[in-house]
Amino acid sequence: VASDGVTLQQQPAGGGDEVRIVSDAIDFGVSGGKRLERATTLGKAQVEVISHAGASANMRTVATAEHFDAAFDRNNRLSRVIGMPQAKVVSSAPGQPDKTSTSDRMEATFNPTGGVAALLQTGNFHYQEPATATAMAREVWAQQARYSPSTSLLQLSGSPRVVEGGMTATANSMTLNRRSGQAQASGEVKTTYSEMKPQPGGALLATSDPIHVTAAAMQLQQAGGMAAFSGGARLWQGANIVEAPEIDFDRNQRTIVAGGAQRGARQVTTVFTETDKSGKTTPLSVVAAKLTYSDGQRQAHFSGGVTVRGADATIAAEQMDVFLQPRGQSQNGPNSTAGGPSQVDRVVASGNVIVQQAKRRATGQQLSYLVAEAKFTLTGGTPSIFDAERGKITGDSLTFYTHDDRVLVEGKSSPTVTQTRVAK
Repeated sequence: VASDGVTLQQQPAGGGDEVRIVSDAIDFGVSGGKRLERATTLGKAQVEVISHAGASANMRTVATAEHFDAAFDRNNRLSRVIGMPQAKVVSSAPGQPDKTSTSDRMEATFNPTGGVAALLQTGNFHYQEPATATAMAREVWAQQARYSPSTSLLQLSGSPRVVEGGMTATANSMTLNRRSGQAQASGEVKTTYSEMKPQPGGALLATSDPIHVTAAAMQLQQAGGMAAFSGGARLWQGANIVEAPEIDFDRNQRTIVAGGAQRGARQVTTVFTETDKSGKTTPLSVVAAKLTYSDGQRQAHFSGGVTVRGADATIAAEQMDVFLQPRGQSQNGPNSTAGGPSQVDRVVASGNVIVQQAKRRATGQQLSYLVAEAKFTLTGGTPSIFDAERGKITGDSLTFYTHDDRVLVEGKSSPTVTQTRVAK
């Protein structure tokens, strides 16, 4: 037994880490008078690890607990240190804020040549990273955490939860890279962005309501506010919902990129609303291969094959831009359905456009659809309208309306052709 202020110091082997156990007293177990087998601290104690090489040079880690039990290998070098209860680990690096973790128990294993191989903390694990100039503060909770200094990876299990700048995410398991700040989560991922400010002039993600995302997996960037969700991802704010196999969400810019792993598969779905002059509001569902949305521009760009289904018409095209009205506004004054899905102002589509209505079918290369006027305008190529009763109409530009039979035909470069069915 060594007492009255004891320091056990292990020098690095081959440029590794220096380790010190500092305590009021230490009880040593010795085999044959030569080989250290164990060491138990008595009274106030801490374990210090000081790195001298590699990317962790000059990093200092200090662990404290009510007492420590240390084990040694055949070469009298530390092989394991267990600290409990009330374990606390503080990592310090030059020019960076301290990173702190606490738990009921900690176990550090060491490489044969020195240096920590892994750090396992169990029971009420809590990890904190203060904010920096490029990243927001981050806190993590779990029942178990395993840290590997060689990879800087922190593996979390047992109901892990991460909180970062108003974002909270839970999953079955998580992995954090303490060096880069990147995080990965898998298994029943649930994410909530709760500190949202109203977006003046926005639409799909404009309110201060929380934004929720569920998925099978998530990749999170600590700097920049980017998150990538995969495996049946679903993002929503209020009544606005986007579903896709993969969704990339930028919470700072309020942008969405949604799509699927299978190219060309129409797997992105969302629903808007359209309101006519009489104030009648009906849903407008969209299915596409890919969606790119910017709330600042209120523009949803669909590509890779798009189908839009409304109450009175279905539109199909290779790509389509849906322009939304500012949240809380409508063509007919204040929006009485402000709590519902975003309202469409106009639609611009291109590439093999088909408009299908109950009694007619229209085709062309470009389409402009004005919701307030229920007005469709087809151009490009040789647009045509086929009406089961009136036959086929073609021209350079065809304009028709949802609720009546009017068709305005313009022919500039080619003669207008009207084919009318005659009853025999």
